[in-house]
Amino acid sequence: MALIPDGERLVSRYLREHAAIDALGARVVGKTPDSTSTSWVRVTQLDAGQGPSPSDRLVPFYFQFDCYAGAEGGQPEANTLGRTIRAALTEMSGTYADGTVSGAKINGDGRIPDGDFEPARERRVLTATVWAHA
Repeated sequence: MALIPDGERLVSRYLREHAAIDALGARVVGKTPDSTSTSWVRVTQLDAGQGPSPSDRLVPFYFQFDCYAGAEGGQPEANTLGRTIRAALTEMSGTYADGTVSGAKINGDGRIPDGDFEPARERRVLTATVWAHA
């Protein structure tokens, strides 16, 4: 029995180790961190449908990336982080410890401030499909 790769782990690790994201000082997390004073990206796997083959050889993982500004960074920081995540994803093809990525496609990219913060926190929301296999 062959298992599909852990898509969220694969993509999160890649983003954590990416030099351009590291240079921004942004954290890559699976849930909103306790401290929100510095920028972060929350990675959420929304779906992992079956690809064109019933063997699960190539899985289209569908992700949401919430790119938040820190407490003082505002819209410019959120926009820069979102654009950096977008660029990193589009160059992700390759073999990694957690699986092989054949490519990625950005499905959406919008500025959606998060009203759960007071005042609303600047956030860029990207959705993307990442094709991967074990």
